[in-house]
Amino acid sequence: MKDIRLKKRIEEMVKVDQEARTQAKNSRGLQIPNILIYTLDSSHNYWIHKIIQQYGYPTSKMVGADGMKSFWLLVQHQDFDLELQESCLKNCDFALQEQAYLTDRICVNSGKKQIYGTQFNSPIEDEKNVNEKRSKMGLSTIEEYLKGNSRT
Repeated sequence: MKDIRLKKRIEEMVKVDQEARTQAKNSRGLQIPNILIYTLDSSHNYWIHKIIQQYGYPTSKMVGADGMKSFWLLVQHQDFDLELQESCLKNCDFALQEQAYLTDRICVNSGKKQIYGTQFNSPIEDEKNVNEKRSKMGLSTIEEYLKGNSRT
């Protein structure tokens, strides 16, 4: 049974998250937006823990696929709480692509090589077989990914 209030809460958090990141990106390196993002991520960390405490780990049955994608985005930005990221990866039914991104994020933040090549400028554990691993997670080839995200 879907919990509409929980889904709405998660989506409101993501809206604020994305607006802050857009403003920071457009601020051309000013420090205040970056400080606000750090503060926002800390606040969201508190609320993510409260959500888990109150409802358990969200699932698509609870909040729908869109709600899970939103929850994943919030968890993805919790780089300073690897334990939270790892427990959510283990206990939430994120889509395969989201699992790949979060797995790589955890690896990079743990000082390990990434598996799927989703995090720029970080080494890949098994470059020879990365496209096969990406394919299993529903991701494009690493070449297509890098081409689509090139910064010119």
